[in-house]
Amino acid sequence: MAVNGLGEVFAVSRDGKDLAKFSTDGKFIDRFKIKPTRVEDMAIDPKGRIFITDSSEIFVYQPDGNLVDSFKANQCFAIIFNDQGELITATRPFIVKYSVNQ
Repeated sequence: MAVNGLGEVFAVSRDGKDLAKFSTDGKFIDRFKIKPTRVEDMAIDPKGRIFITDSSEIFVYQPDGNLVDSFKANQCFAIIFNDQGELITATRPFIVKYSVNQ
């Protein structure tokens, strides 16, 4: 689960096939199909893009659910953005920083 700068909540379905979007007061807004087969973590960047990782790749979605990018991140199990908008990933056995401000 992750919250964007507007306070909207995004959550992955139990089966990992859908990403649901909820308003700031918890009302369902929309649902999108997502590509990862086993979601490990998700984070939202300052531009509102949604980053979802499985154990080998990070997928980048626009807030409307469109997949716009993906890149390899082997054994990635946690992701977060720092104050500079850089993506920090926890991978076995490293912490890796990505500049994703494109």
